[in-house]
Amino acid sequence: MDKNKIYIFLDEITYLPNWFLVLKNIAESPWIGKLAIVATGSSPIKIREKTERLPGRRIEGNEYYMKPYTFKEFIINVAKRLIKEKIVEKLVNTVKKLNFPPDQPDIHHLEPFIEEINFLLETYLITGGFPEPITSYLQNRKINENIFETIIRTCLGEISKTGKSEATAIGILNYILENISRRTDYITIARKIGIHHETVKDYLETLQNSFMIYVLHCWNLNKKTHAPRKQKKIAISDPFLHHALLKYLKGFEWNDLLDEIERRKPALIESLVISHIAQVEEKPHIKEWWTYLGYYYSNNKEIDIVYKKDNKFTGIEIKYEETIKTRKTPIKTITLSKDQVEYQKQIIPISLFLAGLKKSGKNI
Repeated sequence: MDKNKIYIFLDEITYLPNWFLVLKNIAESPWIGKLAIVATGSSPIKIREKTERLPGRRIEGNEYYMKPYTFKEFIINVAKRLIKEKIVEKLVNTVKKLNFPPDQPDIHHLEPFIEEINFLLETYLITGGFPEPITSYLQNRKINENIFETIIRTCLGEISKTGKSEATAIGILNYILENISRRTDYITIARKIGIHHETVKDYLETLQNSFMIYVLHCWNLNKKTHAPRKQKKIAISDPFLHHALLKYLKGFEWNDLLDEIERRKPALIESLVISHIAQVEEKPHIKEWWTYLGYYYSNNKEIDIVYKKDNKFTGIEIKYEETIKTRKTPIKTITLSKDQVEYQKQIIPISLFLAGLKKSGKNI
């Protein structure tokens, strides 16, 4: 820290009425050059809405998202608590050095650790990346009931702050849980729930802006833009959020929940890969995740995830299966497997892909 600066930390700033005016006044004060202000809040929608009223007040380039641990961060911070063998030190150091983009996954250095990384991924699929569930699971091999309740209250509270119906939001979330990563559209969801399709669109935008879900659009590969009239796919942003919603909406006890997680694993893993790639280049107001992430379908062909970089597309297929059959696709495609490695066919394990994937410096 600079000893000549005064550091001001403002936590949960959105609880203060007109908090953005406070920052505006400080930013326009004559002593701003001597100040460093860190303002945090747990309501993404409110923060985004109000910071847009602060152009030219040094907000630009100084916004960060604080999200749950990625799998890579989980390995770095938690692996030594789960694996006692000497190999874990080398594993963690290897993961720290890796930082590859989705279209160029260099997993060679991770292959000697595939057994350990697969084990860690199994654990991460239970705990997700939130600190409290991780800590609870490490201590008890079970996640305390009150932690599930806390995240549900937080999610429903975020919806209530926007003035939206909790019952409608629950109906939409229940539909999402039953159709994770499946193609759908606003009209189909609206019919299932009994509301207008424009209401569905509005609620999905709210849930996405709250960092609870990702709504993937289909790419038009020729125009290199999204095809707005085509179906969407919806992913949940973190495994534990998925589990908490499942427990809340279905009433599962712990062992039943574990069984359901196992049954849903392929869809859950696809959601996990989507949420990780979404953070690869994300920068608030500068480069939003949907500008480089989507999926593709046409007639009987579908590519689970399509990543755009330098105006070129790379497909990512997720095959959480023992044996894999690849198929022709209209673009270069990497297949993520359960544990199969075939470099010539561009097949690599999901766990190694996630363990070395880069993350934007604007996601902390």
